[in-house]
Amino acid sequence: MSGNRNHREPAVLPDDVLIDILSRVAYISVCRFKIVSKSWLALCSSPDVRKRSPQTLAGFFCYARGGRGRRFLSTSGNTTRRPVADPSFPFLRAFEGFQIADSCNGILLCSCWTHDSHEYVVCNPATEKWLILPHRPRRSGSTVRTQLGFEPAVSPHFKQVRKVV
Repeated sequence: MSGNRNHREPAVLPDDVLIDILSRVAYISVCRFKIVSKSWLALCSSPDVRKRSPQTLAGFFCYARGGRGRRFLSTSGNTTRRPVADPSFPFLRAFEGFQIADSCNGILLCSCWTHDSHEYVVCNPATEKWLILPHRPRRSGSTVRTQLGFEPAVSPHFKQVRKVV
């Protein structure tokens, strides 16, 4: 007989108990837990966890006075801690410039450009994931306002809303 007699396998908790525990943790932390393993990815991606997690405002983006660019202002009041998201959005370096056009529940709609193109990009600054929206033709002479709809407690997918003004 080899091995340590005192060694025990870790207890396995039922998924509903884990969901209850995870639903009490800030959702941004739950997102970080997804890298632990495939089973944690599945568990933390569960709509039940997302619906029940506390959605606390970590901060917001704003433009600084005097043309000094974007800033991330924390709602916690702690200015010494690294912000949740880098306001320079380094993951959008493929573009020469961008402007935040709309936001909804933590994701942003950005108007991005290069010297010869313009794109609408939806991104999550906390995860640095982004997606270029497909071009949609508009009627000649009309102005179209593009907005974003996203309710993570209902669906993990966002909606693009285009309004002719």
